[in-house]
Amino acid sequence: IHTAELAQIAACFDPARHYILHDLQPPPSAIASPQIINNITDPSSQTVLLVQIHSALSPLQAALIQALSSCTLQHFPEFYEHRSFDDAGGGNDVTFLSPLLLQLFLPEVA
Repeated sequence: IHTAELAQIAACFDPARHYILHDLQPPPSAIASPQIINNITDPSSQTVLLVQIHSALSPLQAALIQALSSCTLQHFPEFYEHRSFDDAGGGNDVTFLSPLLLQLFLPEVA
């Protein structure tokens, strides 16, 4: 991604971010407070295999990710993939948000 391309995403995302963070005036409780609620460990080695986290993302952060995804899709359709529903299982529509995009536009989420 080049600087001009990042500027396109910023021009799309910045108004949405401002609306979500300022115009909606979310309460302080809208910010996630992640908490580890369960660990699954290997019984023989006691190595943690999986951690269950409650409130990893707040609804506010999810809205910001959705706005960034929408802007990314609008300007970079190559980051989008449609996975059809078929007999082998479910499908979905995916917009890939690289760690770079998350760190630049949503460092509090990345």
